[in-house]
Parts: sequence; structure tokens; C-alpha cells
Amino acid sequence: MEIEGAIAIAEALQKNNTLKILDIGLNRLRARGAEAIAKMLAVNTTLERIGLKHNRIADVQGMTIARTIVSNKNSSIKYIALAGNFLSVPIRSEIALL
Repeated sequence: MEIEGAIAIAEALQKNNTLKILDIGLNRLRARGAEAIAKMLAVNTTLERIGLKHNRIADVQGMTIARTIVSNKNSSIKYIALAGNFLSVPIRSEIALL
């Protein structure tokens, strides 16, 4: 999937009220795609699991995604997969504590 595809999915899921599991691992989302996912997670209330493995997500975007989930008081996210991204050990530890 190209970054534009990830952005389109994220925009559509801002209005989602049925999808509970989304796995978009191995898609090289990078910064722009990860930022679009974070924006979606700020308003989405139905996703429970999101797989973002091996998407070249760096520390800043990883923390943005994690903090966005925590700040969305109506979020249903119970599980997020971030393995295989470009996250440093301190950032992975901090995300695990959220």
C-alpha cells in the first residue's frame, strides 16, 4: 500500500462505527501514514486492535500514536502491534507504560 492509501483508509475510519480490527502491517507507512493513523485514532471509538508492524514508524510518530490513543477517552483500543518499526528502546518502554 502506498502512503496515499494509508491516508485514505485513515480518513475513512474517522467515521467508522463497525470495524474492530485493522491490520495494515508491512506497508511502509512512514511518518505521513503514521500521522494519518494517529489523526484517525484521535476520533475513532470502535477499533479494538490495530496492527502496525514493520511500517518504518519512528519514535516521534510511535509516541504520537500511543498518546493519541490514551488521550481519546472514548477509544476502544486494547491492543496495538508496533514490532519491527524504527522505535528506540526508551520509546518502546514508554509506550508500554501508557
